[in-house]
Amino acid sequence: MKPVFLVLLLFVCIPAFTQPLVSGSVKNMQDQTHIPNCPVILKGSDGTLIQIRTDSAGQYTFRLRQDVLYDIYTSTDKTTITPTAKCGFLASEDHGHFETGLDSVLQYVKDFELSPVGCCGYWMPAFLFKKNTTILDTALAYDFDGAIDSVRSFPLCALKDFADMLKRNPTVVIELSAHCSSEETKNAIAADKLSQQRAEKVKTELASHGIDPRRLVAKGRGERKLKIQDAQIVKEKTKAGKEALHAINRRCTIKIIAWDYEDPAAPLKETPRYNPSAKGADSSENKTEEIPAKRMKEHKFETPHQ
Repeated sequence: MKPVFLVLLLFVCIPAFTQPLVSGSVKNMQDQTHIPNCPVILKGSDGTLIQIRTDSAGQYTFRLRQDVLYDIYTSTDKTTITPTAKCGFLASEDHGHFETGLDSVLQYVKDFELSPVGCCGYWMPAFLFKKNTTILDTALAYDFDGAIDSVRSFPLCALKDFADMLKRNPTVVIELSAHCSSEETKNAIAADKLSQQRAEKVKTELASHGIDPRRLVAKGRGERKLKIQDAQIVKEKTKAGKEALHAINRRCTIKIIAWDYEDPAAPLKETPRYNPSAKGADSSENKTEEIPAKRMKEHKFETPHQ
């Protein structure tokens, strides 16, 4: 009787040893630090739709079914932060696709890298304007995370690229803060008016690329927040140098002010079944310890059929 029981037990355990997995890490693109508590979503052609969050080491694991086409991707929200990215991360357009059962692979690997939001909400270089106008100066932009002289080329496609990034992050609401340089206007009222018009200009341009205007808050700041102070500009020896510094002040910066926008006209989204964590959770779908590493054939996600 005992040998029969052992044989039956062996057959019961075989599926556990052959069930495929997908696992990987989620990292900060800039400094390669791991990102804990990041939502990772697994969607299968069999109707599977599960979300888990990365563990404290930025790792995740899903158990898979055979003969299913899977899509795996990350999401972000205001709770996805790290010590080196305290203002969160932008969603990534990176997806992994693979189909189980086409080969002998038992473990797929898919790693993700996310771009952090810098300066507590500011990212992307600022949009600059020509003097005394609302015309975007597409030849220049200023990187506010860099040095004062880091004026660099900013192509005409920048607005479209920025709009595309907002489409990948559909819950983000941004503030467009526009400013004037001190030599443009005669008084604060005129400066406030011009800066507000500049903010509205960027809002209109983004809306023309398909961004819901309700996600865009235009604010005119006048001359109250000069990036380059007049005392520093006066010290510049050349007229061209002074103009370059004034140009930096004629800017529109971008800041995330909310992460929870919902488009009332959008179709209802599929809601993933939520599993609390990638490791250590009670759900057997998230446990990897019972599958011996020596029985797994590791396979990189990007080339599942080689």
